[in-house]
Amino acid sequence: MFLQSHVDDSRPNLDYLRRARNDLKGAVLAVHGVELYRKLGEHDEREFSGLALCTNDSIGQRDLSFLMLTKAVVDAIDVKVIRKLAGAEKFETSLNALQSWIEQLGGDVDELCGPLRLLQSMRSSGAAHLKGARYNAALAAEGWDKLTPSKQFEDLVDRVTRALRELAQLVAPSSQEF
Repeated sequence: MFLQSHVDDSRPNLDYLRRARNDLKGAVLAVHGVELYRKLGEHDEREFSGLALCTNDSIGQRDLSFLMLTKAVVDAIDVKVIRKLAGAEKFETSLNALQSWIEQLGGDVDELCGPLRLLQSMRSSGAAHLKGARYNAALAAEGWDKLTPSKQFEDLVDRVTRALRELAQLVAPSSQEF
């Protein structure tokens, strides 16, 4: 007789993150009739679809994961669309326009935009550039200087997933999934 065992895994699930991104995309399309995210290219789509939690505690693996996550969640935001939704100026960055839009919708900027800013900051301060004092300060500010690289990525995945879910609910509060 085969006994099926269940193992509880408290780590975040990247499928939930991908679903939350899709839900946000669907909410914006349903409510505003526009695509929030630009389509990822074939290679980036494959990388994002296959993105998994770190299998070891190397900084390199964490950094590659930060880079891919940033491309799919922050860089792929269509800046022209988010500026229009926010009524922002044409020079406004995507995250600044997103923050303005969140404020207009009555959302919590720290909860909804903060994780995306953190993701972009980690990419800019260390994953894509030389690591220095700014990188060390960013780790310390999040309490990540005491965590392994894999736990740092897990924490960020959890925060980004929650932010995307809550933002989808803010955009279309009556809809659960799109």
